Amino acid sequence: LGSRARRAGILGWNLELASERVEGALDGGALLEELRKGALAPSARTRVLGAIGALAGSLCRVGYRHADLNPKNVLVDGELLLGTRGRAWILDLDRGSFTPRLGAASRRATLERLWRGARKLEGAGRPCLSRGDACRFLRGFGSALSLDPWSWKDEWRAVQSLHARDAWRHALGQWLSSL
Repeated sequence: LGSRARRAGILGWNLELASERVEGALDGGALLEELRKGALAPSARTRVLGAIGALAGSLCRVGYRHADLNPKNVLVDGELLLGTRGRAWILDLDRGSFTPRLGAASRRATLERLWRGARKLEGAGRPCLSRGDACRFLRGFGSALSLDPWSWKDEWRAVQSLHARDAWRHALGQWLSSL
């Protein structure tokens, strides 16, 4: 609901945060598990993934670069899952930054990080997200940015290309951190 940062001497800060519990909400990891189980009807999938995509697109539209956008930093309330006027939130905004103009490369890197996080949560199990789910998300994303309705295909190709290019580095990093 609000936050405040005040200087505490020359090397520190006092940080205060006021928050509110959202009853019945799921984080993105739990949402992916619901998708994997097939627990959401197609209309709910479209609504939820479109809302999350539109929210991520809105952040990019205002020039906000999220430092750690991954499924665990997405929150969806139960009302949105049920089809009423629910909401989605993106969390963990503390290390992000505003830029005068967020370019396509930064936007796509943010999307790739979210995609990588979703793939990581899938592990060796059955995929949680279908190509159709990616399309639903990207349509919401593109609409928030007022992109051409079919440009989501270009975004998807670019994200997949980034993901393929950098996969070995991320796998190496995960392996090293497991040591």
